[in-house]
Amino acid sequence: MKGLWVVLALWVCAILERSLAPNITVLGARPDFLMLVSIVTSLGLSRSGAAVTGFAAGVIQGALIGANLTHYVFSRAMTAFVAAWSRQLRFEMSPLAVAVTAAVLTVFGRLLFMVTAGPKGIAGFLGDTMGTAIYNGVLAIPMYALLRRVLNPVVR
Repeated sequence: MKGLWVVLALWVCAILERSLAPNITVLGARPDFLMLVSIVTSLGLSRSGAAVTGFAAGVIQGALIGANLTHYVFSRAMTAFVAAWSRQLRFEMSPLAVAVTAAVLTVFGRLLFMVTAGPKGIAGFLGDTMGTAIYNGVLAIPMYALLRRVLNPVVR
């Protein structure tokens, strides 16, 4: 049942990524809905399930942009895997903890992308990364609220 909800969440976030994200850019930063949903859902999945979720998010992201999928797939799959692995720390999954986790893992995922893809203008990319991390951290709270019943009992 979790798989169906994850697919639905990825589908909705793909639509938001394409239609809404470019319109709500703040100082060059915009939300990365697909990375965000893969992080939040991975907190309630096994590591292998999280890697598959991240893989799917990377394929969708690369396909939407029309770019080389390798960089997106690798960075998203590894980020989702680390999100699932973070449950080993056994800290209480409150909305604040989910927001901080989403922000930190967004930075991690985008740095992986930077290392593998080598974007032009690294200083600008790093600035946008910090803005996107803050954006994703804030948006993680309502996404967590929407998905927490689906992700139970892991995320409370």
